[in-house]
Order: sequence, then C-alpha cells, then structure tokens
Amino acid sequence: MHPIKLHKWYFVTLLLFVLSTSCSNKSILQKTNENTAVEMPTDYIPLTMIEVANDKVKTNTEGELFYDNKYGYRYWKKSDGKFYLDENFKHKK
Repeated sequence: MHPIKLHKWYFVTLLLFVLSTSCSNKSILQKTNENTAVEMPTDYIPLTMIEVANDKVKTNTEGELFYDNKYGYRYWKKSDGKFYLDENFKHKK
C-alpha cells in the first residue's frame, strides 16, 4: 500500500475549493432588471414592423423569437426576419 503524500492532499483540497467556488451563485453574473419603469409619451404610437439587433432578441419556451420594447409592446419575428407587433397590442392605448 502506498501512503498518500501531503502535497497530494493539498491538490485535492485546492481542486474541491475551486470547483465549489466556480459553481456557486456568487460567481454567476446577475442580469440587470430590464423592466424598469419608463414613462410613455401620451402621443406614442407603436410601429407595426421593426428590425432588432440580435443581442436584444429573446426566445420563449416554444422557441419563437420576440422583442419587448421599452414601453412594453411585444414584437414577434416572422419568416422574413423582421419583427411585427403582436396582435394583442395593436389596439392598446
């Protein structure tokens, strides 16, 4: 039987420490709250079709791409690559 040397125990301890700290919630970057209150202008009329940068697009549980603008209007990506206003928001005042 081979005895385990002291420097091997240090290695195992260090490895366990690194794994536990890398998997902790503190090391994961927290996403900032994007839903901050924005005052909507009284004469605001949402566009029916927009183009959105890829970094602002989100995906729902069914895999559909959508974008929520800063006033709370939702746009869905269609097959032509453009985002169109959700039918539920077209009559919203």
